[in-house]
Amino acid sequence: MTPLRGGVVKDVPAAAVFLRNLLKRAHRFRRPRVLICAPSDVSATEKEALFEATRRAGARHVAIVPEPLAAAVGAGLDLSSPYAQMLVDIGDGVTDIAVIRGGDIIQASTIRKAGSDLHRAVQKMMLDRHPVIISRLVAETLTCRLGSVDGRSSSKYLKIYGIEETGQPITVTVRSEDVREAIAPVVQTIVETVVRAVRYMSPQVCAEVAETGVCLTGGVANLPGIGKLIESETNLPVKLAPAPLTSVIDGASRMLETSARTNFWQFSDQI
Repeated sequence: MTPLRGGVVKDVPAAAVFLRNLLKRAHRFRRPRVLICAPSDVSATEKEALFEATRRAGARHVAIVPEPLAAAVGAGLDLSSPYAQMLVDIGDGVTDIAVIRGGDIIQASTIRKAGSDLHRAVQKMMLDRHPVIISRLVAETLTCRLGSVDGRSSSKYLKIYGIEETGQPITVTVRSEDVREAIAPVVQTIVETVVRAVRYMSPQVCAEVAETGVCLTGGVANLPGIGKLIESETNLPVKLAPAPLTSVIDGASRMLETSARTNFWQFSDQI
């Protein structure tokens, strides 16, 4: 059984080839059962493409679960609780916001802005200010080491290698202030989406979430200060998942471990 983190598939044959190679490397069984975690706003067409690509890749059965549910399991939330719990998963390409009660998502909102947008903002800043072209990997390093919401970055500056527009390699010193300013608009968009989700809650649900708190998962949850900003903008307590970066995959793995005792896979043949 293999967990995969899914998204939007635009080219089914190409996705099938990519997944086939992953399945061969990840599992010894010839035709494994595959669980895919997809954003909560995935459309029927996108879901069908995910099913088709994964089946062409050699999966025996395919199940798709909303990413926030897997993140909640990985974060250690009690999905059977009768009280509403709010989870904000800020991953690489999607920010998924969900309110979970009794094992079901009772409210969800999604925005296709997340970690990759932070990295692109840093790349654009480097090109505009220096001007230097840097790779996504370097942009990710700058975001992780110098990025923050409140100025509490792990470093004040960092020397990185880039390429001038003339094609010549160059070493540049980047300040934490520059990175913080570059990512601020993306962070603000994400936080505003969370605030809107809170405003759409019923008074009863909001009261329950005020007791249980907001759980942050996803790689961007580790950005210094983002939890405090969400807390101040929503007036709700915010807690960080034990392992934000791996919450989704951890939750998917736990779901797979218990799936043999349920009818979890039956719906995989219904599309």
